[in-house]
Amino acid sequence: MQHHSQDPGYSASPQPEIRFWRMQHNLICTKNYTPKSHLKLYILMLSKIIMYFWGLAYYVISWSHIM
Repeated sequence: MQHHSQDPGYSASPQPEIRFWRMQHNLICTKNYTPKSHLKLYILMLSKIIMYFWGLAYYVISWSHIM
């Protein structure tokens, strides 16, 4: 059994952000992206930001209830 974490072809990075930015970078570099695929990326990013702020707001509200 061998570990392939050092393999350069190993693209399953633990951070989805890095994978996302790499995907967007590839789209921009190849110049063959369609507006639809680009829109899908932006919707993905927007939903991630919304979820982050929602979690932050929920954390603050639950904290203020404890105080």
